[in-house]
Amino acid sequence: MAVYMSYFQAPGMKLSILILIVTFFMQASANSIAFWYAYWAAHDENFTPHQFILYSGILVTANVIFALLRSFLFAYGGMVAAKKIFLKLIQSVFDTNITFFESNSLGRIINRLGKDVYCIDDSLPFMINIVLAQVFVLLGTFVVISITDPIIIVILIFVGYNYYKLQSYYRCTSRELRRLESIYRSPLYSLLSDCISNGPTIRSLGKDNIKHYENILHEKLDNLFRVVLMSNAASNWLSIRLQILGAIIATSLALSATLMSTYNVLPVNAGLVGISLVYSLSIVNNLNGLVGSLTETEQEMISVERVMEYSNLIPEDIDERQNNSSNNDCNNSTDNVEDDIITPLMHYAEDIENNHVNDVVTCIPNSIIIMSNLCMKYKSNSHNILNNISIKINAGDRIAIIGKSGSGKSSLFSVLLRMIDYTNGSISIGNCELKSIPRKILREYICAIPQEAFLFHGTIRMNLDPNNEFYDDDLLEVMTKSGFLSTINNCDKSNASSILNMHLKDSTLSQGQKQLMCLSRALLRKSKIILCDEGTSSIDPVAQEIFYQVLKEIWLKHNTTLLIITHQLDSVRSLCNKVLSLDTKDNIILQDL
Repeated sequence: MAVYMSYFQAPGMKLSILILIVTFFMQASANSIAFWYAYWAAHDENFTPHQFILYSGILVTANVIFALLRSFLFAYGGMVAAKKIFLKLIQSVFDTNITFFESNSLGRIINRLGKDVYCIDDSLPFMINIVLAQVFVLLGTFVVISITDPIIIVILIFVGYNYYKLQSYYRCTSRELRRLESIYRSPLYSLLSDCISNGPTIRSLGKDNIKHYENILHEKLDNLFRVVLMSNAASNWLSIRLQILGAIIATSLALSATLMSTYNVLPVNAGLVGISLVYSLSIVNNLNGLVGSLTETEQEMISVERVMEYSNLIPEDIDERQNNSSNNDCNNSTDNVEDDIITPLMHYAEDIENNHVNDVVTCIPNSIIIMSNLCMKYKSNSHNILNNISIKINAGDRIAIIGKSGSGKSSLFSVLLRMIDYTNGSISIGNCELKSIPRKILREYICAIPQEAFLFHGTIRMNLDPNNEFYDDDLLEVMTKSGFLSTINNCDKSNASSILNMHLKDSTLSQGQKQLMCLSRALLRKSKIILCDEGTSSIDPVAQEIFYQVLKEIWLKHNTTLLIITHQLDSVRSLCNKVLSLDTKDNIILQDL
């Protein structure tokens, strides 16, 4: 019930109630047309042809107007609900802790953001529209039949009871089948995503390995199609039983009207009996449509349930939001849900556009990093990845971080970026406790060059300067210094617009080019602290020399603090002045290089 309420409240209760009222008047006008025809058939001598056409035209026009108004309101309400639910979902996923993406498979996340969102956007409003229409049509049908023949109410109660039992049994079964379908679809998405991203590796291992993945794919497809087949079988099972119930109603109505007319039990209006028989013949389709649409709606609501699960993830900056909410006046109206959703999404860009630089300077006056008994673990029941680290890194230090795999080098960067909170000890930047610095400001102050660079599908300009803070000349300058510009082909290098508006994809750039792009970002942002996680692991020696030379120029110009993870200490001797060894958990060494 909570899932249903959350969906119906998304467009606003006022709009939902208005849709119900308009639908009621639409069905009332449709039934009024039937009653008018029955009355006219019995008293046609009292009406001229012009009067018949006039009254019929008024009722039909009213019905058309209410039908159009209902369709418009329903379409508008569905779009509003889908938009608000999606914005809440995407904000929740973007704002949650990075550990969420490590504990949930890519296929599961794609399923929620893809298939489930599509159901909410397209299928669910359509099915709810059908349910609402079928409910009011059946109510109107039962009203007409009951007025025509009150005795038939007993049959309607019997049919209604059996209908309720049938649809309850079918809906429970169908709901679980839909849930199984979603469960079996996620591994299929994960497999396809893995095969696409690792296609060259799979093909390089030969036909036997490809055949192995084909067998896995067939197995997962078979599991999914078994559930689909059972869903179709259950639907046919229900259809047969509903046709029997519809036949009982039509037969009972015809028999009852005949007997009452023959034995003069009750007065029978021939016009109303005809209308009732016409309505009763459509009951089978209406009952079948109602239970089918109810079941489909319930199944589609599973998508809302799954999306709501991801819409209520704990944000990584929950402590900052609680502090802000305690300092602000919380008098927002519930009607401004869209503003409450969109504003946090745009808050980051507004910070940068307005007083972001001043905020950084205020929060972090210098780049001195002090760690005292720093401990960090990924899970509460696991061992410490970082254990009792106590070091001081002065502003302008260039630290080479070494250690074997799993020693915590990348984890240290995650802590500095507040992607993972430390469990014990303390860490400060510029004499400010790390946890007191807002994440958005901290991540603007620190620039990270990852081992596996990532680029968005878009232009070079968008990847370098997504917030449009810099001029074209600034972008070209950093691309030239980093050596990235010299690696670009198929464009007019004399035209700045042609270069910066060139569209990029992950597949069109080598790993080395991506790293040079990340270096260009670092040059552009002029960050006071740069974290480089084996940034030269995928580039050739010449590009590596340019890479370190550019970092050295950044240090000389801005007194930047550099932390560089490396497995080749000799390659950074000309750049770094200190080395931090994380080889042993109990003996963390920071010494001059």
